[in-house]
Amino acid sequence: MKKLFIAILVILSISPAYADRGWGWRGGWVAPALMGGVIAYDLAYPYRYYPYPYPYPYPVYEQPYPVYTQPAPVYAQPAPAQPPAQLWYYCASAKGYYPYVPNCPEGWKSVPAQPPQEGPR
Repeated sequence: MKKLFIAILVILSISPAYADRGWGWRGGWVAPALMGGVIAYDLAYPYRYYPYPYPYPYPVYEQPYPVYTQPAPVYAQPAPAQPPAQLWYYCASAKGYYPYVPNCPEGWKSVPAQPPQEGPR
């Protein structure tokens, strides 16, 4: 209320100063009346003016952290074990196979096992 009274006093003190210049219609009352209306509207404005720096923080927009996912490990079934290759040991000087020939002076030669051949019946 106090501000409104001061605004009215300011308007009344300004209006005679512009009266002799003819600023406005009928004795110069239009411009001071408009300025008074602006001042009255400004005093009645419902929102408070906050000078810089503002008392409320600016909104902060953050991107979410990236999420890295790894695929689940794939466990393969082990390959079925191959039966070990069967080897026979041959002695060239004795012309026979181990265990039928107990010793071989030049060393044993490993050869793949061969099934016995069936003869005619």
